[in-house]
Amino acid sequence: MDGKKGGYSKRSIITFHKHLQSVMRLATKYKIIEDNPCKNVEFPTQSNPNKIKFLTQEQTEIFLEMLENPSPCIVNEIIPGTDRKKTVVFDFCAREVSKLQYNTFKVLFRVALFSGCRIGELLALTWKDIDFDTNTININKAVAYAKSMGGIYVKTPKTPSSNREVVIPKKEIQLLRQLHKEQMQSIMKLGTAWEGVLDRARLDDNFVFPQHTGKVMWTSAPNRILTRLVNNHNAKAPEEKKLPPITVHCLRHTSATLLIAGDMDIKTVSSRLGHKRIQTTLDIYAHALKKRDEQASDVLDNMFNAKSS
Repeated sequence: MDGKKGGYSKRSIITFHKHLQSVMRLATKYKIIEDNPCKNVEFPTQSNPNKIKFLTQEQTEIFLEMLENPSPCIVNEIIPGTDRKKTVVFDFCAREVSKLQYNTFKVLFRVALFSGCRIGELLALTWKDIDFDTNTININKAVAYAKSMGGIYVKTPKTPSSNREVVIPKKEIQLLRQLHKEQMQSIMKLGTAWEGVLDRARLDDNFVFPQHTGKVMWTSAPNRILTRLVNNHNAKAPEEKKLPPITVHCLRHTSATLLIAGDMDIKTVSSRLGHKRIQTTLDIYAHALKKRDEQASDVLDNMFNAKSS
């Protein structure tokens, strides 16, 4: 009714229902209405596959290559005290401090892709959640934003099933190990300017992917940097090498889609994503499962019909 294309997402509908259900339950209790109209509401069972944004395998390879060779980010900043803007070329790798900042984002994006974790879960990771010996990250909390909580805060994961251990490739563990070393060196240089944990006995309580000051990173920051990186890449890349606009959550969808396309069983994919029910995974990634179904049809067609023709 707002004149915009499409309807509300399944998540929004469920949120609205929870609020309405609470109001109607109270109205029923005090005999304002005879029956709760929200009681037997049926929710949409399938997410719109067109809204699921993900990278293909070819695009993912380009994306990983881009992270290794980033173009300088061009930013338009407002000049303090005026309405004028100035163009600033921000090269992550130009200075030592900037290089650490970029490595933090680079490893964050790679781990998001290879683990399929939510951005809030990754930003809440501390070094003691990383098991370098078993190539495992332990998801046991998440970062969220609420004005009533004073902004960014750390909370329990989205659902009980979100508490999980996720194995990631050895290369990502090696990158995390190098990032840990660089961060520890930075802490020693910054001293009291570091706003994270300074106690030598508790250094592993620091966030894996913090702000450059050591404080927990804002959930909007990774998407802002990712957008800059992709835009600057596309400005120089030939048409066949350009990437679509993506967010960090798209990397989660990409991880799941590529796993399903690679014949990984849906139960394992669902467990890695931290979904409460396998049906949730089936609903969200119906597009990938349909592709596999088409491939299964082609296999049978090649087995029997190819011979007869």
